[in-house]
Amino acid sequence: MTRARILSSEIRVAWQLLVRHAHRHKVLDNDDDPLSEKGRRQAKDLVRFLKAQGLKPERIVSSPKQRCFETAEFLAEWAKVEIEVDKLLLEQQSFEDSQDFRARVSQMAKSLRSSVPTAWVGHGDFMPLVLEELGHPAHELKKGDLFWLEKGTLIGINPVHASSG
Repeated sequence: MTRARILSSEIRVAWQLLVRHAHRHKVLDNDDDPLSEKGRRQAKDLVRFLKAQGLKPERIVSSPKQRCFETAEFLAEWAKVEIEVDKLLLEQQSFEDSQDFRARVSQMAKSLRSSVPTAWVGHGDFMPLVLEELGHPAHELKKGDLFWLEKGTLIGINPVHASSG
């Protein structure tokens, strides 16, 4: 069973989850890899964690990359919601300078003001910057991990990878 470090004891209302996609099956010369077997275990662990915490998303938004969408599918199957795909959640693109990338990160941070409990599934270069944009110290987010936020405040970090080997 995964464990979360709880950073606050606030009442959990209108929470948001920033999820990094689970481990991918790396194929040479392919930027849109599917999940590996390890990644599928991580995604299942993520669902178990959310069930244990009573965090059932009413909305799931994913980067269009296959590894993100497949991670989101595990959540969507359990939560019985459709997955929305949003290019806003893409990792930094080769044609995108750092200023444009930061502007996208800032736009994403503004989206977190939603009152609907949402799981956002994206990438390791993106999610920590969103956290930073909200005024929190940067934290590494390993594959399959999540930041748990309420009203822009960091509540916890779930190390899914710890139980998935």
